[in-house]
Amino acid sequence: AKPTWTVNGAGGGGRVAFYYDGTVGSNSTAISSLVFEAGGGANTATGATVSGSDHGGAGTVYIERDGAGGDTDGQGTLIIDNLSTKATATTPLTGTLTFATFTPKRGATITADIVTVNSSVTLDANSKLTLNSFTLGSSANLTVNSTSTLIVDTLTVAGNLSLTTTGVLKHNATTASAFKKLTVAVTGSTTIDATSSISLDSLGYTINKTADTAAAGAPTATGAASSSYKAGSHGGTGGSDNGVNPGVTYDSLTAPLYAGGGAGSGSAVGGGYLRLTTAGFAHSGTISANGAANGDNGPGSGAGGGIWITTTGALSGSGT
Repeated sequence: AKPTWTVNGAGGGGRVAFYYDGTVGSNSTAISSLVFEAGGGANTATGATVSGSDHGGAGTVYIERDGAGGDTDGQGTLIIDNLSTKATATTPLTGTLTFATFTPKRGATITADIVTVNSSVTLDANSKLTLNSFTLGSSANLTVNSTSTLIVDTLTVAGNLSLTTTGVLKHNATTASAFKKLTVAVTGSTTIDATSSISLDSLGYTINKTADTAAAGAPTATGAASSSYKAGSHGGTGGSDNGVNPGVTYDSLTAPLYAGGGAGSGSAVGGGYLRLTTAGFAHSGTISANGAANGDNGPGSGAGGGIWITTTGALSGSGT
């Protein structure tokens, strides 16, 4: 269920649904030999200027095993495979969804609300998954690798979490009205290799906003006038010029809960926020929550964000 390409933009992939009788003994083996494809179209027009937005978003392939011991209705296997064509065009999933198996791969760009999966998931090959809540149950592992990105606010992994081969984990950006953060609970171990990262840079409070600590971190005005001479504050007071009040510091030094404050004007937002609990922690990559800079001779910069990590098992690595 694939489209063809055009000079002005390729079509999105289609919808495929396949149901089979799992009580027939040979079917469990036979299903793995079938190839299902619903990738988005790739713009490969000769002589055309091709960008990611010219490629179509992946379609969906849904497979369900029926019969005794089969899948719960509507909770089978979902495959979203863009056949190695990375596109900005998305595959949107809406509502609260549960799958036995979920396979996002090969350039798929997916948006979702709440997803639960009861088997291991690998996000690979330039894929991107953006959602609010992602739960992997039944001792399932999560791997983000091969230049793929997972953007999520609440992540629960019953097995192990691995970021490898330039895999990136981050949260959705805080807005002027909603505080966003990354809360990760891993029952097993967390591994970040030397090429991978949890990157929360420039995802914190927006311009002239800070944390309302009496309202679970909801964005609120800094209390100081908006000014191009004011940088954001958080654990430290932001720098200022011409006597401008940069805003007060906030948050706990032993248990930080909030992102970094935004600058007084311009586009420099604060760094984001991470709360990670894990059994083991093998970290050789980068975890950052840096505030954004406005550039030389521009308005002030955003403040650094918040990072709170608790590990109850073995600690290893030489990451930053």
